[in-house]
Amino acid sequence: MIDRQVCKVVDADAHVVETEDSWSYLEGSDKKFRPQLFQSDENPNTKLWVLDGKPIGFRNPTLTEMELKALQKETGRTLETALNARELRDVELRLRHMDKLGIDVQILFNTMWIARVADKPEAEIALCGSWNRWMAETWKKGKNRLRWSCVVPAMTISEALQQIRFRARERRRGGELTAFRKRQASRGAVFLSYLRRSEPLEYGDRRAHCQRQPAAHGAVQAAL
Repeated sequence: MIDRQVCKVVDADAHVVETEDSWSYLEGSDKKFRPQLFQSDENPNTKLWVLDGKPIGFRNPTLTEMELKALQKETGRTLETALNARELRDVELRLRHMDKLGIDVQILFNTMWIARVADKPEAEIALCGSWNRWMAETWKKGKNRLRWSCVVPAMTISEALQQIRFRARERRRGGELTAFRKRQASRGAVFLSYLRRSEPLEYGDRRAHCQRQPAAHGAVQAAL
């Protein structure tokens, strides 16, 4: 028999779907960087997050219970999850769903930062800060079962370290560095600066998303 006090079930790649709540922690002049939702002309069911006239990510369609059941039948996967649980509006409901699935802990990753979300450093700083505060509040409500990897503004290393310190104060481990700048992998020196300056803080893991780009993998490997 497995002792569940010793052996826990961890969903180590539970991506978060960004919602309007993700940007609710923008304050003051940073509110001008709040992404706006627009419906796709090509597919009415698809919405796009737009910042400064540029699409920066998809807003996954909100499926009805009937649509979820149909998709579940088509894919053979369990997809019937209440909307408020999926979007983290009701954390208790999310935890009950995890109990139903037999999951003890979920590690929450972002969806949008697989590529760069902003061209301006100040916009990147604002969006990363809001997202991390959103996740910190979710973790506080989640009884240490909804853990998260923070996003950091890669264009401004000093601000990236500030986000790492915030993450550490919230007692969460993991930081993620997006490896793209204008469709090119960041130079290894950027990663080295980030890794070397964050290592003495002893604030947990540092991660890089590379999305199958050989040049990006090379930069990360050189830094690591």
